[in-house]
Amino acid sequence: MVINMNNNTPKIRFKGFNDAWEQCKLGEVVNFKQGIQVDLEKQYSNPFKDSIRFIRIVDYTQNTNDKRYIKKVDNANYVNIDDVVMVRYGATAGFVSYGIKGIIANNMFTINAEKLNKKYLYTYLKMDKIYKQLNLSNGSSAMPALNFGIVKDIIISYSNESEQSKIGLYFNKLDTLITLHQRKYDKLVNVKQAMLEKMFPKNNSNIPEIRFKGFNDAWEQRKLESLIIKGGSGGTPTSTNDKYYNGDINFLGISDITNSDGNIYKTEKKITQLGLNNSAAWIVPADSISLAMYASVGKLAILKVDSATSQAFYNMVFDEKSTRDIVFHRLSLANIINEWDSLISTGTQSNLNADKVKKFEIIISSNINENKKVSEFLNNLNNLITLHQRKLDKLNNVKKSLLDKMFV
Repeated sequence: MVINMNNNTPKIRFKGFNDAWEQCKLGEVVNFKQGIQVDLEKQYSNPFKDSIRFIRIVDYTQNTNDKRYIKKVDNANYVNIDDVVMVRYGATAGFVSYGIKGIIANNMFTINAEKLNKKYLYTYLKMDKIYKQLNLSNGSSAMPALNFGIVKDIIISYSNESEQSKIGLYFNKLDTLITLHQRKYDKLVNVKQAMLEKMFPKNNSNIPEIRFKGFNDAWEQRKLESLIIKGGSGGTPTSTNDKYYNGDINFLGISDITNSDGNIYKTEKKITQLGLNNSAAWIVPADSISLAMYASVGKLAILKVDSATSQAFYNMVFDEKSTRDIVFHRLSLANIINEWDSLISTGTQSNLNADKVKKFEIIISSNINENKKVSEFLNNLNNLITLHQRKLDKLNNVKKSLLDKMFV
């Protein structure tokens, strides 16, 4: 690849291509064809003689296993596996995809072009700037409906067919790599969920379904408050007092824990000692667990730095890492099996309270060595998941950067 500085060419392009790119409205180089409406009773779950795949929005957006088939229809919009399809109606209006052969539903349409390589066209229409253009043109963030006129006004830049083909193929390979890592990540997350459910007792049992050799004793039921040396919610300094903020004390908020991978190394906000002294907040030491009681109810994080927290959290301090880890994993399971639901108070915002959290009962082994082995296994699984998440994030960032630099 080579780097260019010409405004009519991308910043990065393949060697051997030097011509300026052309630019026009999408409607000048493509044609559109809408799908058909098929009543639900005429859609079947299994193929039959003279049937064809009926493609719905969920087939593209959710990759559902619930496939549908219909009787072949004359003059319908048949799509090939590489045809570019855009969603026209609903919350996913503007979503672009390809990869399924059949007849599309009437809430989608195909975008076909003789001058544009299909993989190139797909990549171009998937860019954020195109979605934003459709969003603004429609005048609604939810984009409940698009029309061909809006899509026709999209400005598209393109080069010759050979360069388009190289660009389209390059991003196709990059998308395949991203999909591969996404599947590995999803598989690991599913493995973790399954292991959490099998490595802790359930259904009023005191013996887990899977355990390490050498451990046979029944597990015991404990309240959270009996496992911690200190616990309690935080507090928030008055937001209108500038002297309380922009200090050097980390201050954990809901956005920090919502976006975390299970560990908090830094916080968006910091408060001053004055702010701490004039609120119910207290310094929660590193290696403690913070559990969200409002908004993202049940969301967990392990503090890797000393932090104050808002009242939205119940904070738990432990004297042993092994105890903290087994509690963390058991509370992760509580989220998976929705154990908090029966304790949540409803109102303007769903929430727990500190008393309910500290009285919450869990079953763990009375043998510290068994707890350590369970936690070590689950910690290693978490580390592997985090590694794949970082690889996935890196690939997505690479793709975003190249989309900005390989197109005009």
